[in-house]
Amino acid sequence: MIHIPLLLAAAVLGGIPLNGHASFCQDNHLSMGGFDPALGSVTLCEKNLNREKNSYLNVIKHELAHVVQHRMGRNGDALMPSSVLAPLVRELLPQKEVMAVLMQYPSSEINGELEARLVSRYLPSELIAVAVVATRSLSTDHGHHGGAIVRR
Repeated sequence: MIHIPLLLAAAVLGGIPLNGHASFCQDNHLSMGGFDPALGSVTLCEKNLNREKNSYLNVIKHELAHVVQHRMGRNGDALMPSSVLAPLVRELLPQKEVMAVLMQYPSSEINGELEARLVSRYLPSELIAVAVVATRSLSTDHGHHGGAIVRR
């Protein structure tokens, strides 16, 4: 499948360090990956991905969506306004999944997480790849060390 190499190449061209494991992957075997805004890096929990039904492709797309959100200055929030995001979430995401996000994420990160879940399912890999590379120049805050790791 060409989508995974395309997204990995976009991450490299977009200046995003990729990791295959991190301590949070070992601590939580349900974690599939994460984005660390302080480092601008993406972790794909390779061992956990092999055990779970989530596709490697969806996890890469999801984490790269968080990269674009961060680079656009959203600090964990969605790019879409709530008035657009809410009906899409109601129509396109399972209610059980939405409830899990509402219970597990801080309120400031809920919309960003829901948006990243929509992006991973419904936007083409090519569009995500272009967004990652195009926003590289917006990623100038390399010295910033605030923010939490956004994990899926």
